[in-house]
Amino acid sequence: MPKRSNPTDAELVRLAQKGDQGAFNLLYEKYYGRVLDLVRYRVSTPQDAEDVAQETFVKAWASLPRFRGEAKFYTWLYRIAANTAINMNTSEGRKATGNTIDVEDGDVFDTMPDKEYLEPGMQLEHEELVRRSQAAIENLPSTLKETFIMAVVKGLSYEEISVITKTPDGTVRSRIHRAREAIAKELNRVTESQ
Repeated sequence: MPKRSNPTDAELVRLAQKGDQGAFNLLYEKYYGRVLDLVRYRVSTPQDAEDVAQETFVKAWASLPRFRGEAKFYTWLYRIAANTAINMNTSEGRKATGNTIDVEDGDVFDTMPDKEYLEPGMQLEHEELVRRSQAAIENLPSTLKETFIMAVVKGLSYEEISVITKTPDGTVRSRIHRAREAIAKELNRVTESQ
């Protein structure tokens, strides 16, 4: 193990490629939750998501000797996770279903104030806005929803999303823009009808 208290992913990968299970365990601990969050939007049940996340790390460990570092480790790992989820759905003849998105993980447009700072009368309005935002995200077409979640909720860069989804950077930007427009349109429609 490296002597540093916070080894980089590159350092951990190099050690893991030499057979250091402890280094790989640190990568597992760092990225398991993120991988689980990513795949839960691609599979049908929470158990499937856990299975895909576990299988992702098994495949990553087996493929680590071939990892050349051309992409960031977690981008490479997310690609494995995405492919594993697709393979599960294909082999079982299923489609991914929408799971509840915790919008408060990364507020939809980073403009919603924290609930605890609102006046009591505004807290209900805030909760309703969050609920409607979640519903608007859930109603997006799957490609827009997945891209939007990776960018806005999970904070991945356009380049990282492009690698993970195997789509051009321009397509990623377009999907995020279209998702934002659709969500805003839905929220405006609801607001105007009140």
